[in-house]
Amino acid sequence: QDMSNFTTTTDNQGVLDIWRGPWPGILMANTVLKVAPDLAIDQNIKNRSMGEAYFLRAHYYFILVRYFGDVPLITEPGSSDTDLFPSRVSKDLVYQQIIADLEKAIELLPNKSDYSGSDIGRANKGAASGELAEVFLTLGNNWQKVVDLTTQVEGMGFALNASYNDNFNPNAENSVESLFEVQYASDG
Repeated sequence: QDMSNFTTTTDNQGVLDIWRGPWPGILMANTVLKVAPDLAIDQNIKNRSMGEAYFLRAHYYFILVRYFGDVPLITEPGSSDTDLFPSRVSKDLVYQQIIADLEKAIELLPNKSDYSGSDIGRANKGAASGELAEVFLTLGNNWQKVVDLTTQVEGMGFALNASYNDNFNPNAENSVESLFEVQYASDG
């Protein structure tokens, strides 16, 4: 209720959850981006893993910057000498990092159509392009980029579902409308 009335205090559990939630994902993405380039693994797997890390780091920062504005911008994994209380940076710098990360993700990630089996639902080129379009839409400073990116997404085979109800149908998951979807394990 406090959040709905814009009377939230620093001890509000909902706000704390929104603030704390993305940081473990940012740490894991930073770790992948630090370690993966030196791994002796299949280049396609390396590119996909790094693309996913860029995508997820951008995604988590996009959540944070929209709620909190200026936030700490951490792009390296933590170590024993890491500042435990990093300063916030300008939201403009955070958005620059988000855009750079999503552009790198677009470069590295495969298309959704390249996935099958247990890989369905993973971050893909269309998800990164769609999120980048949303970033430019949020910033409101480059409408042509929004149009170009959404046109690219449509060109990758994404479209609106024929029926709006399919968005809520568990049997229609990972449809043509789904850019990125969390895959939940079934109970069997």
